Amino acid sequence: MSKNKRALAGAGLALALAWGPMAAHAANYQLQMLSLPDWADTSGAMDINASGDVVGYAVADPFSDTDTPDRLRAVLWSKGSAIELGVLPGAHPNAVSVGLDITTSGQVLGLSSHLPTLDDGAYDEAHSVLWHQGSIQDLSVAARTANTSMLEFRRINDQGLAVGYHIAADGMGSGVAASWSESGGLTLLGSEFSYGIARDVNNRGVIVGEDNGWATIWHNGVATMLAGGLNGAAYDINEGGLVVGTALDEQGLLRAALWDKDSLTLLNQLPSEFSTLSGATAVNERGEVVGYSERIGEGPDGMAAVLWRDGVAIDLNTQVETFDGWRLITANGINDAGQVIGEATNAAGVRRAFVLTPTSIPEASTWASMSLGLVLMCGVLRRQRGRTAPAPAVADTPVA
Repeated sequence: MSKNKRALAGAGLALALAWGPMAAHAANYQLQMLSLPDWADTSGAMDINASGDVVGYAVADPFSDTDTPDRLRAVLWSKGSAIELGVLPGAHPNAVSVGLDITTSGQVLGLSSHLPTLDDGAYDEAHSVLWHQGSIQDLSVAARTANTSMLEFRRINDQGLAVGYHIAADGMGSGVAASWSESGGLTLLGSEFSYGIARDVNNRGVIVGEDNGWATIWHNGVATMLAGGLNGAAYDINEGGLVVGTALDEQGLLRAALWDKDSLTLLNQLPSEFSTLSGATAVNERGEVVGYSERIGEGPDGMAAVLWRDGVAIDLNTQVETFDGWRLITANGINDAGQVIGEATNAAGVRRAFVLTPTSIPEASTWASMSLGLVLMCGVLRRQRGRTAPAPAVADTPVA
């Protein structure tokens, strides 16, 4: 090896060694496994607001050793307590519910069973509901029209604009992206011949989702298809207009995606020698993105909750000190304080909701320096050995 190559390799090793231990072992987040109601075995977290309140669900496993009947209920975690939100009044004994979204003021949007009885073979389609201060409102009833067969909302903003999909009674059975508010009523965002879903709305009223298989943004009644082609999906939008979701790469693999106005960026993968899928689920006002990474064919062992910050993919499992056997497999939300929520699993396959609270966040230069060090070192060794060695990328992939 020449002196110059040795110098480059040495510099790369120094950078990697200098920053690597901090990145791999420092407790940059405090991990909290969210408490369970007495009857529950598993749980999942779906959203978090600015106050750190979390919504999701808890489940009683019908195959557990307890005598608890099968049960799925919406849960609000607030100030250290797990609060069961219940179901619509008059629903059947086995009714289920789930929390999907929480506003700044603590209103919780979710789904609940509604039928008083459930006969053999009957299908109890969920109604969209809004929980707040002990009350529950049936939005599917409030928003339906004479031509509604099914109506479901997934997100609601602080102004009360809810978004989701609508199926017409005289239609072809496919859902059309829709929005609703008490003052504005129901609006179909797509045509009667389209199919799609609205997945999120910010406080400016900008809506994102999919329409006819394309990631789409709706603003002031105008639909715009986002870059990336068919099979794209938009899951979240922040107040600045950054949109995150999934898009296909050149190999046809699902990748975490970030849209900034007209440009699409496929976010970095975690370094791996295996084919990997990824998805972005949420973005905060600082532009921090969370989601998941999955090595194909490896099951939960190949899954990881991921944070993307300043172009670098960070496995959140490397950012906490104490696991107690849990592996963080997906991140579903992040607030502006940097708190991350999602789901973890253990060796027994039990899933639990978690929240990560930042204790110290390394600067972006930390991650960039570590990645650059590894690239320099791997590049020199690759040329020296005359064979290809995988090196982690240090930049996202812009898509024209």
